Amino acid sequence: EDAASSRESDTAKKMEETGKEMEGLRGMISQLKDANHELASSLETAHKSRDEAKEALVAATEENKKMAVELEAETAKVETLENQVQADRKLLERLDMRYIAKEKEHEATLKALKELEGKTAVISSEREMATRRLKALEEVSSKGLDKDHDKAIEEFAKLSVQCLEMADEAKDRVVELERTQRELTNLQANVGKIEAERRDALNQLQELKGNIRVMCRVRPLLHRERRSSIYALKLSQKSIHCHPSMGRIEIRDPAGRDKMPNEFKFNHVFQDASQDEVFGEVSTLVQSALDGYNVCLFAYGQTGSGKTFTMMGEEGKDQGIIPRAVSKILEVAKLKQVQGWDFEIRGSFLEIYNEAVRDLLVTDSNNLEIKIKQGASSSRQTYVSGLKLFEIKTQEDVTNIMDTAAKNRSVASTDMNMHSSRSHSVFTLHMRGVNRKLKMETKSALYLCDLAGSERIDKSGVEGARLKEAVSINRSLSALSDVFQALARGDSHVPFRNSKLTYLLQCCFVGNGKTLMFVNLSPNPTSTQESLCSLRFAQKVNKCVMGPAQAQTSRLKESSSNGGAAGGGGKRA
Repeated sequence: EDAASSRESDTAKKMEETGKEMEGLRGMISQLKDANHELASSLETAHKSRDEAKEALVAATEENKKMAVELEAETAKVETLENQVQADRKLLERLDMRYIAKEKEHEATLKALKELEGKTAVISSEREMATRRLKALEEVSSKGLDKDHDKAIEEFAKLSVQCLEMADEAKDRVVELERTQRELTNLQANVGKIEAERRDALNQLQELKGNIRVMCRVRPLLHRERRSSIYALKLSQKSIHCHPSMGRIEIRDPAGRDKMPNEFKFNHVFQDASQDEVFGEVSTLVQSALDGYNVCLFAYGQTGSGKTFTMMGEEGKDQGIIPRAVSKILEVAKLKQVQGWDFEIRGSFLEIYNEAVRDLLVTDSNNLEIKIKQGASSSRQTYVSGLKLFEIKTQEDVTNIMDTAAKNRSVASTDMNMHSSRSHSVFTLHMRGVNRKLKMETKSALYLCDLAGSERIDKSGVEGARLKEAVSINRSLSALSDVFQALARGDSHVPFRNSKLTYLLQCCFVGNGKTLMFVNLSPNPTSTQESLCSLRFAQKVNKCVMGPAQAQTSRLKESSSNGGAAGGGGKRA
């Protein structure tokens, strides 16, 4: 009985253990079912993701094909424009040669006409003498000398015929001169038309490529330079030769060390040009700032080459680019009101003196800090913290700003320039445009920079504080050169932070902006080497490709209807 009882107990335990194992197996089966459901769901999700990925791949492939077609079209446009520019340049060279030939022909005709006028005068004199002789002979003939009288009449008749022939020849010459003048006028008109077409094509090409535009301006000799030496005037006429219609300038060493002249080509070359002519060439670029583009115009050159006159100018018809640009912006902004645009325009004026940023519209300004504001997409906008911004509604507003800035800017006298700028000045128009009909908003800045002049210390004769300024100026201009060289090479890293000037203007030196450089030259033969250095630097700048400019436009938000202008961070005044 004990044995049977023991067996029953063992059997019960085994059955209990078997029941537990079966419970465990049922739990595992349930877990496996759940895992199976999860795997099935994951598999279904993976199939959907795979299908979506396939669709995305197909769409991306199609988009790549479209972009390839567009790229090919843009490449074809660039090639077409390049061919057109080349063809226009060749045509312009031929027209230039014809123009020169016509000028020579015109000069020859004028010379021949003067000779004819001289001959006519001689013949008229001879005719008068013959008339007097005839009268005398008539008096003698009345006394019975008929033979001499007949001879004199015959001589007078010959002279009359000769005089008439010379008069007819003179008339023919006058007709030929008028015809030559008409041809010359037509040729000049054609040259101007072709030059305008060439500039338009070149601008379109540079818009596509994103090149930095470069214009060259040669100032005339100053009165004190003319008084100092007539020889210097003759040398200046030989050392620099400008060909404005071709955008070409030639410069040679007046001492005769160069066998061949150094030739440079730019977007435009000005010689003895008025302020109105100069601004006429940059007006369109200035206006594009209202379309949302960051635009930068800066004047570069040695000290005393006319940079401040180009940018600031003087009162009346000699106003510089800054006042003319503001006037044009205000004019175009008013016209755009018809299209539904309202613009808020504010101005600031600063200088970078010995690498310190100072507000020229504030007395005793402290060193301000340049910061970068991240904009929409990947765009970045620099601004100066604490810089005062003044609202601009009239031309009088900008005149007051310029007068205040001129009083506060650092200027000194050196051996090379009586009023040498000792700092880089930057006038900035901050613009914000709103079109509620189109629900669009634009933010942009127009930078107009008068850079301090590069100078050779041995020539400028500076010392002490002026020497420290010269070293700082040359160092910052060297940093500017490094930036353009890096852009020309297409380096991944561009050293914008090496100077306050390049750090401030970097938004205009990348794909978001448009930039134009004025290289200013002095015609004084003693400045030939400095002029050559400036021209070589400008040639490097002209080769920089930044890519097509991008307008800073966005959809208008309700909360931004009363926002600030581009380049925020400044204080309102």
